[in-house]
Amino acid sequence: MGSEHTWCFMSPDKEPISSQILDVKFQYFQDAEDQSLDIQEETASHIVASGSNTLAVFNTLSWDRGGLISVPAELRRGFRGIMDEDGLQVISQILSTGELLFKAEKVPAFGSKKYFLSMKDYISTATMASDNVLENDSVRVELDRGTGDIVSLRVNEVEFVDQRAACGINSYRYLLGEDAAEDAFRAENVQIRIKENGPLFASVEVHGEGKGCRQIFSEISIAEGSSAVHIKNMIDKIAIQEKEGVHYGFSFNIETPIIKVDLPWGLMEIEKDQLPGANRNWIAAQRWVEISNDRQGVTWCPVDAPIFEVGSMTANILGGATNSDKWIRKLNPDATIYSWALNNHWHTNFPLSQEGRLVFRYHLNPHLGSYSCGDANHFSMEQVHPLLVLPVEDDYKAHQLVSLEASEFISASVFKTLEDGKTSILRLRSHGDEDETVRLLWNEYEPASVSIIDLSNNQVQEEIENEVIVPARNFVSLKVIWR
Repeated sequence: MGSEHTWCFMSPDKEPISSQILDVKFQYFQDAEDQSLDIQEETASHIVASGSNTLAVFNTLSWDRGGLISVPAELRRGFRGIMDEDGLQVISQILSTGELLFKAEKVPAFGSKKYFLSMKDYISTATMASDNVLENDSVRVELDRGTGDIVSLRVNEVEFVDQRAACGINSYRYLLGEDAAEDAFRAENVQIRIKENGPLFASVEVHGEGKGCRQIFSEISIAEGSSAVHIKNMIDKIAIQEKEGVHYGFSFNIETPIIKVDLPWGLMEIEKDQLPGANRNWIAAQRWVEISNDRQGVTWCPVDAPIFEVGSMTANILGGATNSDKWIRKLNPDATIYSWALNNHWHTNFPLSQEGRLVFRYHLNPHLGSYSCGDANHFSMEQVHPLLVLPVEDDYKAHQLVSLEASEFISASVFKTLEDGKTSILRLRSHGDEDETVRLLWNEYEPASVSIIDLSNNQVQEEIENEVIVPARNFVSLKVIWR
């Protein structure tokens, strides 16, 4: 509903109707967030125990995984460490915000794992930040002191930043109207400081000034044992009615790259899979973009800004621009991409100007060797579906509902229980190039039946035992009826 075609500022003299339309559209998103949080609270209400020292970490994805867990200061309540179920101390770190951070290991797919708050500190002098550099055993990140851009990103001494390009990584660019890309404004008066610096997590903050904003801010972070780089950008936007656009540049040192884009239920290779009349000036991704060759690559996840440009800032085309020579007819391989984070170019569906504090998050996973669609999907899904932590009763039993015996190309995109409480829908998606047999391993709760279902008409097609074939680059929906 957020994309329905409605006129907003096209007729500002007809207020208050324009503002009323926008308020209705904004409410769609607020309602969605409220409903999501209500569902989560209702689902967990029978196991949550406020004030408990026992924590349960939940994995809502279909593969075993680990990751960082943040225990809020009010939930931590003065405790300083974490123990696992075997009574062993877990690596942890208290952040400047008062949160307790720890690393959960091997949390089962569709399952949970128990941990316990402890008064015992995790003692370590290890750090990963120094001045303008973040470094662990997997990755080294260096920021430019003058611009705040990432100017070096190394994995095993292999450089992932194209230092000859017009931008680094996470380079702020502000472009007015139809100005040329080289006329874009950059960050100014930049200051860099270390925010977090421990054995588990380290981050640096970049504060600066940017055209169109009161202030621009970035936090770049890494975690122990991982080559991933996490970026959180915030701009304090000034309301401007002149046509404008905010972009962030990412220039990767990857020769002759192939760019693959995750789409809803599909995968697209730039240029190869685009129709002759397709838009090449700006492109939308679902969760990830992969820029790679057979030697190295980067999985780029633009969580809050799905529109990107290839090679340069090419999205600033105003009006209908029918038959304009600015429309790109063919995209050549280029490992520089720009995130088109914000604009006020369009007359419909958007306010006349945009202002306030806006956040844009990006997650980068540089890797050596060729690209794997399964790995890219796993990385991106883990960014948007983090592990959850809740306080539970001491006798809470950690369990796993079901596990999948399948390759990394198979994932569950939906697993939900219907209102009757006795029926669930499990949708399996394949990112692989071949049909694959998936085995369902039920643990404590054996279903009464499992069937392939056509959700378009709610018709059961075939009842199965515990195996199902998922077609290549396709999906299968299963109806699970519980005993």
